[in-house]
Amino acid sequence: MNHVHGEITHESLDRFWRVIDEIQNAILFVLLGFEVLIIPFTRSSFESGGLAIVSVLVVRFVVVALVLGSVRLLQRGHKSSLLTLSWGGLRGGLSIALALSIPDLQNRTWILATTYLVVVFSVVLQGGTLDLFLKKVRRFDQEAPLT
Repeated sequence: MNHVHGEITHESLDRFWRVIDEIQNAILFVLLGFEVLIIPFTRSSFESGGLAIVSVLVVRFVVVALVLGSVRLLQRGHKSSLLTLSWGGLRGGLSIALALSIPDLQNRTWILATTYLVVVFSVVLQGGTLDLFLKKVRRFDQEAPLT
């Protein structure tokens, strides 16, 4: 009888935290939408944003490859997809909050615009295409010969 109460409590607690998570995500996306109204986008901010997006993707790929290589050295036979972990790494509200915390005296406008572009790319493009990406990677993994 006690075991049943524990399961009910665990499920209720899990549902509660999922609702809190969804509410916080909704607030974050609304605030990100409002943020676009005050960020001054210029040609140089789009250029720096594009360069930052490419840099973030390359650096994430290298770091994930190094970590997976280390894990595979320690745990033989460990399997995980480098491409999936690299593409699926999303950034969001924390990056924007850090960019907003830079004082105006330090020319934060280009940092804020660049960060915003990286976050929007990550959330919209990477997050929005993750399901399609996983299907493509899964199909590629199934067609690739085993070595």
